[in-house]
Amino acid sequence: MIHLDLTSTEEAHLQEEVEKRLLALEHEIAHTESLNFKAMLKLRREAIKKFLAKLAEATAATS
Repeated sequence: MIHLDLTSTEEAHLQEEVEKRLLALEHEIAHTESLNFKAMLKLRREAIKKFLAKLAEATAATS
C-alpha cells in the first residue's frame, strides 16, 4: 500500500490524466485485432478503473 499527499489541484490533474489514458485505452481496445493483446488491454482497463474508483473514494473521504 502506498500513501500520497496531494493537493486538490494535483489530485485533479492526476484524475484527469488517468481518465485520458482510460479513453485512449478504450480506443485501442476497439481497434485491436489480436485477441491476446485485446485481453491484456482489457485487464489494464479494469486496473485503471479500480484505481480511479479508489481515487474518488479517497477524495470523498477527505472532503
